[in-house]
Amino acid sequence: MYVAVPSSEGHASPLRRHRDHRRRQGESANEAEAAAAAAATRAVRRTTPGYHNDFQAHPRPSTEAPPSYAASQLTVPRKPAARRPSEGHERLPAYTCSVSQQGVLNMVTELAHPFRAASAPMWREVYVVLRGTQLSIHNVASPFGTKDESLRGPGKLVKAYTLQHAEVGIAADTRHSSFVPLKSIARLIAPQRRRRYYAKDPTMFRYQRYHVMRLRLETDQFLLSCASETTLLSWVENLCAAIDVAPPLDDRTSPNQHTVPRRRRAAGDRSNGRENLDASRRLVEQQERILREMYPGFASETTPETPSPESSAEGIRARHQPTPDAPEDPDADELDNNAAFASSPASTNARPEAGDP
Repeated sequence: MYVAVPSSEGHASPLRRHRDHRRRQGESANEAEAAAAAAATRAVRRTTPGYHNDFQAHPRPSTEAPPSYAASQLTVPRKPAARRPSEGHERLPAYTCSVSQQGVLNMVTELAHPFRAASAPMWREVYVVLRGTQLSIHNVASPFGTKDESLRGPGKLVKAYTLQHAEVGIAADTRHSSFVPLKSIARLIAPQRRRRYYAKDPTMFRYQRYHVMRLRLETDQFLLSCASETTLLSWVENLCAAIDVAPPLDDRTSPNQHTVPRRRRAAGDRSNGRENLDASRRLVEQQERILREMYPGFASETTPETPSPESSAEGIRARHQPTPDAPEDPDADELDNNAAFASSPASTNARPEAGDP
């Protein structure tokens, strides 16, 4: 026999049943919110591009051809730029080198290397061209036997030097001279024998002395000479100007500007004639008076071996004693000591004898 047992819910109060129902609704609502938040987080993580996502999802280039410019809608039609009639035919500005000189000079090599002298130094004619910061040495190209400078020009290039860190100066320790032929037959005589023929017949040659300058370029050192002193100074001036502009801008030195005015003559120096003569006479008289008063030993006619009493130290001290009317001279004691030492025989620079210590 079965007995039905009533459930506890059936006997529960309505207030308790309402409370349980509200609790179950709250739990289901919390679960739904948590699920929605988790889904939103997963969606944000999927849509936010990270390092790997950005690298992997890089857009691929389009394979379609770009649109044609002819199909574009332009408000203003395209027109080619107008060309000037003189375009492409402009005349370029003229260029002139401010440091330029050329001419025939005599050259001899002193050092072919900083530590090796030239094997056989011998003077020869070369055509030197200075162009900016470059010095070129050429052979002389001229018609046979001519000495006209206008007909002689540069021949084959021997060597070109840069003037960076170069040095130039007048070679005062070197002399160069030659005998210039004055007759056609004299040209056939060797230069080594021309001096002997010049002593016999001076009309065959003309003695020519040259002015020499020394150059140090790169690793070479040589001498250049010319017959005119004016030409030498012109070459030295242009070479110095080229050497100054040869270094880079950071290594160049600015020239010294002389801003101090020149000293003017004193007003007394501008006097002339009688006034200048009177001033000179007064100056001489004043110097004589000073010598007689301060150094009577120099003004007297006595010999140094027998000094006069006036030139002795006691006489000088007695003469320079201050008087009540005259002010005391602060330099009198120093002058007395100097005179005493000068007049004493022990002050003479006598050579000691052999037996002296």
